[in-house]
Amino acid sequence: MNEVHKDIVSQALDIYLKFGIKSITMDDMASRLGMSKKTLYKYVNDKDDLVRQALEYQASVEETDIEAICMLGYNAIEESWTISQYISKILKNISPSVHYDLEKYHKQTFSTIIKQRHIQIFDCLQNNFKKGIAEGFYRKELDIEIVIKLYLTKIPAIFDGELFPPERFTFVKVNEEFFNYHIRGIATPKGLDYLEQKIINKT
Repeated sequence: MNEVHKDIVSQALDIYLKFGIKSITMDDMASRLGMSKKTLYKYVNDKDDLVRQALEYQASVEETDIEAICMLGYNAIEESWTISQYISKILKNISPSVHYDLEKYHKQTFSTIIKQRHIQIFDCLQNNFKKGIAEGFYRKELDIEIVIKLYLTKIPAIFDGELFPPERFTFVKVNEEFFNYHIRGIATPKGLDYLEQKIINKT
């Protein structure tokens, strides 16, 4: 993907996240990108292809950024906290309709991306769990595989508009509560003390 192509996909991603997917036609997208639809179609086959490329780009950026966080040498809870804060910044700019649009109008593309993301998240969490247990922040009797799979099943709930109506719950608030719920469920007393200090200091 050359720089022009990457810039198109990056801008398209921002547009979809801000305005939703269904409401943005390819004519709208071309106009917002400042190009003709003919030029846009040099880089994508159709709308579903553009959505796929945008999601893959987002996943790639997130994976790179999270890997960078994991390289900072934080303890397990600090690392998990920092990643959660990073995710909250992303969620803050996502239209509530995005997840619904993906599931309803781009289900196959969305399903494929989710499966790929689950593999990446599983590896990240597995490393974090092992670190946390070694540091004494997480309970050593945890069945890591089961807990991670439970974690993965809960992620879609953040975007469930029926469970968490957007007029009452923001993605950021749900994500923060999810993080606290998760850590409190796996932490040792030492880990809980550290978490409480993070919440108090909000750093």
